[in-house]
Amino acid sequence: MTGATIALVLLSALAHASWNFLIKRADDAEVFTWWMAVSINIVLFPLGVVLFWINPPDSMGWTFIAATWILHLVYFLTLSRAYRDGDLSLVYPVARGTGLLLIPLSDVPHRRSRRRRNSNGRLHAVLGGQVPLDGV
Repeated sequence: MTGATIALVLLSALAHASWNFLIKRADDAEVFTWWMAVSINIVLFPLGVVLFWINPPDSMGWTFIAATWILHLVYFLTLSRAYRDGDLSLVYPVARGTGLLLIPLSDVPHRRSRRRRNSNGRLHAVLGGQVPLDGV
């Protein structure tokens, strides 16, 4: 990995941890999350216009864009409510690990594929970290 790649990964981790911390500390987590999403969309809107102009999505692309928008809406709503009612030390790792768990689980029925044996070990590692946190 290059130094730039490592720096971007670390910057991303810092950004995610920071905004999760800020959501938890906000007086109204849902309003804070809404304003955060609005501000991010305003900042990234020019880039989106350029990318759509250069390479417009086809009908399937619009389907994925809509699905992504809906998933993010649900994610941010549930995350802000979880921070309102839960502790940062519990909500943050569960929120981070749940996505990692859902990716391989959602892949199997949609692609009608089988997970490789070594990927089952990775799935169990994520579950092993989630189960103690979730209290399941």
